[in-house]
Amino acid sequence: MGLSGMILRKKADINLPKLKSELFGIFDSLAYEYYDWDEASKGKHYNSISVRKKESSIDDESLIIYMYNTFDPKESIQFNWIGEELNLIILIESISECEDMVLEILFKYLKFHQDDIFYNEMEWYYTKKDIDEIYLKPSKMDWCYHAND
Repeated sequence: MGLSGMILRKKADINLPKLKSELFGIFDSLAYEYYDWDEASKGKHYNSISVRKKESSIDDESLIIYMYNTFDPKESIQFNWIGEELNLIILIESISECEDMVLEILFKYLKFHQDDIFYNEMEWYYTKKDIDEIYLKPSKMDWCYHAND
């Protein structure tokens, strides 16, 4: 499965169709291929999307993104040390081999949702300001997934 990361938001509920539309627009602008399983239309509280670069022929260079339209307190992870009442709205899996894709997606996504936070399983977290600074620098030393530049 590889590394995972998540996008956190203070709201408990989100507009899943709007979020999907925003993400699809981001993927299109980056020329990424994606497939939407559309579980929400089947009565589930989430959606899964597979994302990969169009020119990539390597299966490992793809992400699985889960978007949640409701927050289940039973599945709560406490992020109070980052901010109050943060909820998981997007889970990104299989980040290994796709670190640059995640950074590109976050850079564009945070233009829409400037107060959301990206958090990864190594307990690094980033605000919009952090992602903007990392994305615009030639060196990615401050990015938790950086390779040796």
